[in-house]
Amino acid sequence: MSGTHVKILRSCSLFNVSSDNKIFGNVSHQLIVDEGISSNPAHNILVGETIFIEGVHKITSDTRGPWLGVKGHWISKTGGQINFVYCWSKGSKLLIAPWETDSYPETRTFNDLP
Repeated sequence: MSGTHVKILRSCSLFNVSSDNKIFGNVSHQLIVDEGISSNPAHNILVGETIFIEGVHKITSDTRGPWLGVKGHWISKTGGQINFVYCWSKGSKLLIAPWETDSYPETRTFNDLP
């Protein structure tokens, strides 16, 4: 999955964050699947748009326990590259990512990934 372009299948929002760490580098936004979030996003990514997945990382040194993080970027219509991180799991349980169809089983863990 790393180093690939993927098409968004459910609308997402990018929210401002400030992160500069060893795993993700300089990340300015967090990607969140839209589920009635009330706060104002910095950007919206619509169904059919494309994002680039730079890497998928299993994080083990976090107070939340292990989780899977995806680093990527999106090119906005104004031409700017926006770096983001997406939290693909809640603990070890994989969430359905915005580039996946609804047919993925809800019982997957990050150990099920190839």
